[in-house]
Amino acid sequence: LSQFESGFLQNLVEPKRMATAWPLVATIRMRCFRFPFSSRKRAPDSVNGENNLEKNNLMVTVRGITGTPLCPALSATHSWDVAALKRVISQETSIPYAEQRLLVPESHAVGAEAGVGAAAVPDDFALLGTIARGGDEALEVTLVRIAPNRARPGIWRTLQPDACCTDVEEALMAVRENGYCLDQLHHELLANRDVILAAVMANGMALQFASRWQADKDIVCAAVSRDCFALRYAADELKADREVILAALEGESHRDVLRLAAEPMRDNKEVVLAVLHQHGYALEFASERLRADPEVVQAAVSQAGRGVLKYALGGIFQGALVQ
Repeated sequence: LSQFESGFLQNLVEPKRMATAWPLVATIRMRCFRFPFSSRKRAPDSVNGENNLEKNNLMVTVRGITGTPLCPALSATHSWDVAALKRVISQETSIPYAEQRLLVPESHAVGAEAGVGAAAVPDDFALLGTIARGGDEALEVTLVRIAPNRARPGIWRTLQPDACCTDVEEALMAVRENGYCLDQLHHELLANRDVILAAVMANGMALQFASRWQADKDIVCAAVSRDCFALRYAADELKADREVILAALEGESHRDVLRLAAEPMRDNKEVVLAVLHQHGYALEFASERLRADPEVVQAAVSQAGRGVLKYALGGIFQGALVQ
């Protein structure tokens, strides 16, 4: 697969060969990256003690192969994945998602495959925070446009805004490969539970496009277990549901699970301890009652070190009595 991709620029002038090879490559990719997405690399939780996933100061410059900017610099966050960036590029440049091939410097190729020369091809599910090395505030990508007859198979062309997908089987194929396709399905398909479930299992953040299902506990649990940040799109009553919050800890989670949870969950000792066992600095978002609880503070210190004591309440912890 990497040998095929390393020579994709040369293949651009060989349409017959590309048209034959791409469906096989797409199938391999879909099977390799289908759930569970345990291999997906995420941006570091923090840089110099700061939560970098929620920064809004990642400016992305998109250039063509000649080096000319294709659109104004895009304001993104480190928690965006490449698929989300492609969607914005499509809006700004009118270049369809399926025809975009993004290249990044090889030195930034965390979670990317070796590409052409000093470039690499990031996977659609790679987070910009990993590609931008977490602390960087700017990222440059090169966009190579693939001719329509050599882009991905029909499901991608069908999902363009001017040809909304209405076929259930075709929709299932699309959302299983990329949950963000949910945004371009016919409104009738958004009432299909199987389609919605497949989409959020492929990409938890696809929950944002399924407003009528954001109060469905099973759908939300599936979404947050894939991407804990999908919790922000859950109905308020589910943000106060113990099982939903614990489901958000099943995959690659983040301390913001507790921040996104409703106040009753921040004051639930069992839930807070479960979060702290993975992310000690989540103590910041616990209720005042629990931030003064010795057992809770000890759990945070055990996971993240004494630095979390700044979030503890009560003078007893300031005296360095926590071991």
